[in-house]
Amino acid sequence: MLGLVSNNLDRVCARHQRYIAVLSGLKVSHLTQPEVVERMKVLHQANLAGEESVLELTQSKTRNWFTSLHRPYKTADDLGHYKFSQKARWPTKSIEQRLFDVDFKTKAISLLVSPEVTGEDWDSESALKCWDDQGSVNMPLLKWWWTMRDGGIARIVDEELDMYKHHTRQRLFGNENKGWLVTAYYSIVQQLASQDPVHYAMYAALRPDHCTSLISYPYYAKYSEFDKEHPYTGGFEHVDHNIERLIHGNLNVISQIQGSISLDDETPDNCTKIAPGFHKEGVLENWWKRMPDKYKKNEHVTRVKSLASSPLSWEVVPCRQGDARITMPQLPHGAQPRFSGMSRRRCVLPWLTRVDNDHSTLPNTPEGAGTAQDIALARIACVHPKATPSGKSINNSKVPYRFPACVRLESLGALSDALIGLRNWDAPEVILEQEVLFGEDKMAALRYILAWRKRAYAAAHTAFEIIKQAEQDTFKSKSFWNKDAADYPFESEGWSDKLSDSNADTEIEAHYNGGHDFGLGSYDVDENDESEKTL
Repeated sequence: MLGLVSNNLDRVCARHQRYIAVLSGLKVSHLTQPEVVERMKVLHQANLAGEESVLELTQSKTRNWFTSLHRPYKTADDLGHYKFSQKARWPTKSIEQRLFDVDFKTKAISLLVSPEVTGEDWDSESALKCWDDQGSVNMPLLKWWWTMRDGGIARIVDEELDMYKHHTRQRLFGNENKGWLVTAYYSIVQQLASQDPVHYAMYAALRPDHCTSLISYPYYAKYSEFDKEHPYTGGFEHVDHNIERLIHGNLNVISQIQGSISLDDETPDNCTKIAPGFHKEGVLENWWKRMPDKYKKNEHVTRVKSLASSPLSWEVVPCRQGDARITMPQLPHGAQPRFSGMSRRRCVLPWLTRVDNDHSTLPNTPEGAGTAQDIALARIACVHPKATPSGKSINNSKVPYRFPACVRLESLGALSDALIGLRNWDAPEVILEQEVLFGEDKMAALRYILAWRKRAYAAAHTAFEIIKQAEQDTFKSKSFWNKDAADYPFESEGWSDKLSDSNADTEIEAHYNGGHDFGLGSYDVDENDESEKTL
């Protein structure tokens, strides 16, 4: 087009001159009309002279005349407004790469399960052999909730989960909860578990791909007790993945280890059960081949059929209070039905899943489970995620809105923020904390862990005070902390009940105008304070 009008540009209006210039690949913004015309003439002469002349025009000092689509690519273009490219990678070798070194991994795990961290002498060698042989292991990673200081975290755990139970309907439209506390996605204990650096580091060390860029997928808590109306529900046997994806998947898929953190001492008749060894090469595939086709379902979660043609040998793996159970994804697992006389069984499930290098994609989760940004937004809003980590739509566990007394913990550090999607894993402050946690200086790593626990302890108590006040101010006579409260069925509560307390406004105004001083300060570990070193 430029060739057709170049000899008659003075007969073309200014607006159409600019249109033609843009179609020819020239930029016209911030140029006067004479400048636009002059550049069009220069480009026309280059076109007449041949391809080499046009190439020289687009690569020389006149390169900035052209739009990005019409100028040859140069590496420096990727810098944008930056002047310099990166000259080195920091760190030179990532933690993920170093964890493939057996000696490095062994040293890291030794610290994570040391008495200074777990608070007890523990046979880590036998446990890791169990991990290799069975594909599942129980580790005392969260004992500090019960042993640090006065056990304040444990008391918060008990009281807050009981509060959520108080507010949870056991049956909704004919569906029974089967021992799941479907309103509790973001209790304090769930937030602490999701962000705990020791639990995270152990997951990274045990994953076959040793991925260190993980995010905790929100999941509701387990609170299983005997229910007279539904006495034998709560049992299940399944694999939390699509079997075909596990058999034919890459390292990312088979590295999606999972597990739970137990809040009670479990018994052999009331705990998780596993089919050990299914992580070994060919075991899952051979079992699946023997399964009759009519039972092979192409679903996000695969229910297990115990058939003579494809039998399973179940083994119970009871956890103690504060144990983290970590299990390979190929293992069928389940739980026994509830029964009369059973002890209370409570668990939280942090669901740490891989974040890809784009800081968005979750390659271990099926399509539909969302992105890292979806998880972060759900956590900020304290609502359920788009789907389960396995990609199943959320139906029975869907809550219509954020629980009014749900409180997010203050930031526990850069690494913890990354674990809930609030920072990227390539942020320098996150990398620095990783380097300390996994680094060669084990005393520095221990100080980091203890300092983190001190911050977490204070943050949990601060949040709990707000939760208690908000729950009482919001629910009044129906408050869990109201000693006269009754367990009202949802259907019996009329709208007139909801704002029936005459002194509601007075109480709220007095509370929020008065303010609170929770005594927050620095949470660095005092090396002279022996109480902080005794877990």
